[in-house]
Amino acid sequence: MIKSRYDGTPTGQVPPPPGGDGPPAGRVQLPHEVWFCQDWRMQVRDYAEWSALSERLARSYPTVQWSPYANSALDCVGYTGKTTYPQQPAHTGNAPAMMLLGNVHDFATVYTWSQGAAKQTGATLVTYEGYGHTIYPSTAHAGPSACINSIVEDYLINLKLPASGTRCPDIETPGGTGGPPPSPGTGG
Repeated sequence: MIKSRYDGTPTGQVPPPPGGDGPPAGRVQLPHEVWFCQDWRMQVRDYAEWSALSERLARSYPTVQWSPYANSALDCVGYTGKTTYPQQPAHTGNAPAMMLLGNVHDFATVYTWSQGAAKQTGATLVTYEGYGHTIYPSTAHAGPSACINSIVEDYLINLKLPASGTRCPDIETPGGTGGPPPSPGTGG
């Protein structure tokens, strides 16, 4: 499916729909591609280059679950607009003290990005040792993390930063459904 979409059809163009269902052939609104390609300078020329890069990474890191954002590099193949806000170091100037949350096992925005953003901005990084893409409010996966919730709410309400190096334990079961582990003898 990915290859058929990206085998030369320019960004923002779609082939005619089968059976006449869906939008007409030609230009359509694809807002994700517009903002993504304007904000990120993705230097992937075509599907073949992306495929070769993906295969090389898979060989080098066979146990890594790739971020769904990796496929977004293909959205910009054929993009002819200007990249108005390419990747660059963050400059926060005289911003107030900031706090940043980073999940160690985030599939979409890897933890090293959190570390880099904290270093560039001077933000206090709070590390969640768990999984998932977001952690606050912490209810999406295994339930609330009292550790994360109290730190974030103390910052938002009282502007109190946690100590540098603060870490919160995970509350998930790796490989599970995201809920708490089953009770012994329940067959779950």
